[in-house]
Amino acid sequence: MTNGETRELPPELSKIIDQAFRTLAANGHVTLGTLPDELTSNTAADVLGVSRPTLLKLAKNGEVPSSKVGSHTRFKRDDVIAFKAKREEARREALLELMDMQDRLDDLA
Repeated sequence: MTNGETRELPPELSKIIDQAFRTLAANGHVTLGTLPDELTSNTAADVLGVSRPTLLKLAKNGEVPSSKVGSHTRFKRDDVIAFKAKREEARREALLELMDMQDRLDDLA
């Protein structure tokens, strides 16, 4: 605040700001934006970083919840973000496992 007062931020906002600063400090990029509650397949695919056909396969297999509005497939924003976080965590765990395997192989050499 401009008058020297301090204000406590909600934990969710504090976490977002902290992550943004950490990303920027590591020479990363931060983009802020908003998403509607309901996403088109194109928008959801963009958020996930996959092609639209890949997203529709994920939806067909039940990996990403979806609904139909006429002939169009729609996705809830929170479901897409949760799926993205789940995939990122699985990738992180796989990387740690690979690093652990490499360490064990190095110990054998």
